[in-house]
Amino acid sequence: MKCSATQWQRDVMPSFSYSQFMEGESIYGLITNYHVASGNRSWKQTNLDIFGRTHVRLHSVLPNNISVIAKFFEVDPVYLLTHATGYPLYAFSLSNQASKLKKVLLSAKGQLIASYSRQAPSSLPLAKQHRYCAKCIEESFENFGTLAWRIEHQLYGVSHCPEHGEPLFYLNSGEGGINRHYCLPEGGEPILLEPNDKAVRLSSFVTKLYRLLQDDNQPQSVIDMYTEWLTIKGFLTKCGHIRNRFLVDELFNYWKELFEATEELIPLELSNFNYVADIIHERRPVHYLKHVLLMAYLAKSPEDFFALSKTSKPDCEPLKRHDSALESNVFKLLDDGKSLREISATLEVSVGYVKQLALRNNYEIDRRRWKLTDEIERDVWRKAFVGWHRADIAKHHDVSVGTVEQLIQSHKGLSGWRHHLVMAKRRAKNRTALLQAIDSNPQITRNELKRSFSCYMWLYKNDREWLYQNLPSPQTQKYYPSVDWASRDIFLAIKVKCLPGAFKSLSELDRAIGGHGWLLHDAKKLPETMKEAAKIIENSIGKK
Repeated sequence: MKCSATQWQRDVMPSFSYSQFMEGESIYGLITNYHVASGNRSWKQTNLDIFGRTHVRLHSVLPNNISVIAKFFEVDPVYLLTHATGYPLYAFSLSNQASKLKKVLLSAKGQLIASYSRQAPSSLPLAKQHRYCAKCIEESFENFGTLAWRIEHQLYGVSHCPEHGEPLFYLNSGEGGINRHYCLPEGGEPILLEPNDKAVRLSSFVTKLYRLLQDDNQPQSVIDMYTEWLTIKGFLTKCGHIRNRFLVDELFNYWKELFEATEELIPLELSNFNYVADIIHERRPVHYLKHVLLMAYLAKSPEDFFALSKTSKPDCEPLKRHDSALESNVFKLLDDGKSLREISATLEVSVGYVKQLALRNNYEIDRRRWKLTDEIERDVWRKAFVGWHRADIAKHHDVSVGTVEQLIQSHKGLSGWRHHLVMAKRRAKNRTALLQAIDSNPQITRNELKRSFSCYMWLYKNDREWLYQNLPSPQTQKYYPSVDWASRDIFLAIKVKCLPGAFKSLSELDRAIGGHGWLLHDAKKLPETMKEAAKIIENSIGKK
């Protein structure tokens, strides 16, 4: 089903309430539905209705002017802030600095959002998109008669609908995309990727955490929660130091499928996990995505993560508490003839971790396998080396994906090589896309490429030298003469005076002379024109 704006206006507009805010709707979606139902021809008129000015751009996750919007739609501003924006997630990661962001979002000071939300210091190249789920749109239209942009779909890290588990569709925002226009959720591009369980898990975890934080249910000290979880998992020494190398390896292996996706779902900068120490030791606020990648590895759900504070702390075994060298303990128990499961239970680490450590150091282990032969192992390594996907290898040999992953990790350097192959594929894909864009439009400028094609920024970050060698030649500077406002004032005054018909507002007059916005934005430079405009509006209102 696909619902056009015309159909929406015909079926829904007569019963539409401008003050109606639907649960789960984003700020952008709320104003979009008002814009379509009101019949305004221009987004500028809608902005004038709500904000009292024309040029307003709404961020999909962190829009400002919440107080003005709440007053217009007769909604509590704090409720709108916590249920129609991504503020709860940012407040969670900002801790005691969240109050500053709250004040900015409620006000009109949009230029401060990047710094107060730590978006700028995080330096994450997050996509500027408005996202939606096709099935959610159908359900929204059938149940409520509206096409709703859901706030949960806009959150960074959410690539799949948490309700239906399907990849989302997106429309680019910012310059070169929607920009300041108000568009219904239709005609978007799908997020193209192979089946990716980790992407679904990340989307689900971010959404559940967002719902949990909306009611401010998180405990006061999240750092204590991390400490307890890392202690249970065996990543903290008795002195409180992080076994960072082991933790980073485990995190990378856990989220590897997410970072290897052909479609870049989250910034690759997050794959180095060098920010974990900043989170644990509370050195500085970090982006909420970094918290989520750590939390989702430690616990099955946000509820399980926070529920740990309600239970008693488990006793840590003496062997792990009194020996900081976890590897030495594993090797000692292997030399003593202990099985993988016995070592796993004794040290409270995963069987996979013990197995990989043993294989990398040439220990003979009892594999307890039924059908995995040495020949199959070698074939798995060969296919992994040339870049086969783990799921395809598993299907080819009729084994589990986990088994394939263990074999890949047991071969030193193979995981890094596969990551190199993924980057090579992305490099080739983005190079081809850039060259095709230039070939299809030889007159395109560098700035137009930057605004319209995501391949530009990927190459800028990862293949800058090649990018600069293949970009179009920079344009020579052009001279644009300044506007002669005195002459324009005389010309427009005559044009306005000769206009037929009645005009009840400056907006109508401005549209009648071409819709340039001169009467709205440059009134001080057009004194004679404004005098004529005032006369026409006064006469039109008097006739009414």
